[in-house]
Amino acid sequence: MGRLLYSVTMSHTALHHAHYHSAGNGHLYQGRYKSFPIQDDQRFFVVMRVVERNALAAGLVRQAEE
Repeated sequence: MGRLLYSVTMSHTALHHAHYHSAGNGHLYQGRYKSFPIQDDQRFFVVMRVVERNALAAGLVRQAEE
């Protein structure tokens, strides 16, 4: 599995740099993916606000409620 994911990420990086002519301009992936359980309601609401704002900022929705 590790070799497969390495191959996928290296191919994606090469294609990205070729498409955007950005070879040598930094890493696409920084560090390992990390996941932590949300332990309480306060942190859950913070995470949900971030998710809603990201969708809004990306233009995927017109209002955060969507």
